[in-house]
Amino acid sequence: MGTAQEEIDRIHQAEEDAKQRIEDANAEIRKMKKETETKAAEIMNQREIDARQEAERLLKEKEDKKIKIEGSILSNADAKVAEYQDISKKKQDKAVKTVLKIVLGEE
Repeated sequence: MGTAQEEIDRIHQAEEDAKQRIEDANAEIRKMKKETETKAAEIMNQREIDARQEAERLLKEKEDKKIKIEGSILSNADAKVAEYQDISKKKQDKAVKTVLKIVLGEE
């Protein structure tokens, strides 16, 4: 059997070993926590970038559709204007001919 001092020394060494294992475990926990926080921040940043890009894509898509619709409306409007101008020109020509006939006494 060992002396009381040897027993105290073994207990003290066991306490020191336990403290070291606890410190090592805490250090590992802090390291894992930091890595997790870093990875979470990277994921969040990427999600923000993805969301911004998706919003920009949707906005561009909406703007493209708007331009297409406006172009279609303007094209239809231009066609109607041309049609009305043609009708107006024909009516004007008919009116001029009618006035000429009246002036010339043909009617």
